[in-house]
Amino acid sequence: MPTIPKTLVDEYIKAAKPLAESAVDRIAIRMAIKLNEPSKHRERRRNPIRIPEIHAAADKSEVEAQRWRDLILAEIHNALCTRSTKYKQYTGAIRDSGSVLIGMIASKIAGEVGAAFAVVGALVAALLRMVFSMGISVFCKRFESGLL
Repeated sequence: MPTIPKTLVDEYIKAAKPLAESAVDRIAIRMAIKLNEPSKHRERRRNPIRIPEIHAAADKSEVEAQRWRDLILAEIHNALCTRSTKYKQYTGAIRDSGSVLIGMIASKIAGEVGAAFAVVGALVAALLRMVFSMGISVFCKRFESGLL
């Protein structure tokens, strides 16, 4: 299974920090940093109780950053789970360089939301690293069932 090293994600985050102008940009970078931290040992439960998130009182910037996250995860799902022809040549290059897929997804999302490529790239890199560490088939199943 391909991997994206923590150091690569750190480079994307480092490049994005000086470009973060808006509150949404800064929240996206914080999300990337948090996702890139080594996960603490969590108790695994067979049927965990899922409490839905409530965004009623959430800051507008946080909601927008969450929207970016959702768009990125949907695009990662499209690239890795649906065998999309749009990403076919890039998913084949993952073994050689994760940067290729990171760049493709980041450019699509950055254009869609009107944000700096580097900021979106940091979040894409962190989320893609999470997907690869989770396992592509597990990610696909969790995404399709609405657990992500």
